[in-house]
Amino acid sequence: MCGRYTLVGGETQPEGLRLLQQMEKKPESIALKGKDIFPSEQAPVYAVQQGKVKLQCMRWGLPNPYRNGLIINARAETASQKKLFQASLHSLRCVVPCTGFYEWNKQKEGYRFSLGHSGLLYMAGIYAHWDDGARFVILTVPANPSVARVHDRMPLILPRQSVRTWLNDPERALHLLKSRGPALCRWALPRQPEQKSLFD
Repeated sequence: MCGRYTLVGGETQPEGLRLLQQMEKKPESIALKGKDIFPSEQAPVYAVQQGKVKLQCMRWGLPNPYRNGLIINARAETASQKKLFQASLHSLRCVVPCTGFYEWNKQKEGYRFSLGHSGLLYMAGIYAHWDDGARFVILTVPANPSVARVHDRMPLILPRQSVRTWLNDPERALHLLKSRGPALCRWALPRQPEQKSLFD
């Protein structure tokens, strides 16, 4: 599952920087430059508003109705069968731009995945309106060969040319749920030193 991502990574990302500049002009501007995005934080997403695709801020994660915490991902294969996601999948779809996302293997070794210098990834999402504003989740699919050696799931990544289809066409959007995503570059994250007990 995707539990952290970024808009500006180690590579030069002109497209990501342009997106951040767009966000800075908005009244609800959020400070994101050079910062990883975590669940519960505000992030820029594309969604349809008054018939037009617009960049706006939403909070990552839906309140979990069954226990404490947030639901940050939804399985693309079963989202249409879940009451929490059905209505959103039909009419409240969004696209979450990023320059890279992170996954960890069973040994807790972290990796960052991106297109390298090729620009933004567009992760498919759905959202809902809550008392504190709009909140989104990222849809996930079985990992493609780029990610499978690290984790069995990955975000549903839309081809750039399919972004408007996902946002505007409910019928054709359902076919995009089966997308496997592009080949991705992978970087290992530095290992964190283990914390020693005070009594060692």
